[in-house]
Amino acid sequence: MIHVKTLSSTPVLQIADTFNKAFKNYQIPIHFTESDLSRKFRVESIDLDYSIGAFNDGELVGFMLQGVGTFKGEKTAWNGGTGVLPLYRGRQLTEKMYSFAIPLLQDMQVKKLVLEVLQPNIIAKTIYSRSGFEEKRLLHAYRGVLKKEDKLLYEVVAMESFDVEQLSVLDDWSPCWQLSNTAIRQWSDSIQAFCIKEQDKLLGYLLYNKASKRVSRFAVDKKHRNKGVAMALFQHVANTFDENISVVNIDATSENTNAFLQRLGLKNFLSQYEMERAI
Repeated sequence: MIHVKTLSSTPVLQIADTFNKAFKNYQIPIHFTESDLSRKFRVESIDLDYSIGAFNDGELVGFMLQGVGTFKGEKTAWNGGTGVLPLYRGRQLTEKMYSFAIPLLQDMQVKKLVLEVLQPNIIAKTIYSRSGFEEKRLLHAYRGVLKKEDKLLYEVVAMESFDVEQLSVLDDWSPCWQLSNTAIRQWSDSIQAFCIKEQDKLLGYLLYNKASKRVSRFAVDKKHRNKGVAMALFQHVANTFDENISVVNIDATSENTNAFLQRLGLKNFLSQYEMERAI
């Protein structure tokens, strides 16, 4: 018989093993070591007291990782990954885990649930829709090779320290949970910040994650767009780290940002829906 409870007393290694088995044939290759998963917990504010597991005779056969924090101004629970072992699918374990989790989250004054699901994953999207979730926005991911250039139009400065709150005033949209200001601060040992300034005025910034080898966030002052600022920032990353560039979770409604990334020669290799539900 399946027993549902929190993951508060479940070893991280056991969770990682079930995670890897559940996502073995996922569209994006995923494999977590114990240390990888521990870092994910820290960066995404995953709290095992509010994360849920489905157990069969002590075996973890399904899980729902959840982080609790403020998102878009509301106390929110973020679904950092839900998986069920193949043998146990079709038993509505996701719905059962949410039914168990929601009263706990309501006691914590959580007002909203948020998750992301890959656009082609119709089965998962159907399950979440059945659980009361609605699509809120579409997020795109890009990758490609950027040719290295010796000369840049602007001087790009590596910031020894940075205040992500101050940088984010240039942003056009709210970042996803994994790239939020809170998450960026948790990634601080892996984030390299670059900026372009003109007489102490910030023209643009870019945050590069050396651990994930991705551009986490970037933005340019509205008065200085289409002048090569973002191009110089990306070019600097290609010259400094790797000409293989990737950037994820770009809001589909930002036509300027998506058009710029396409002009760079990057390709949209996947998209996912951000879904929400009030509780």
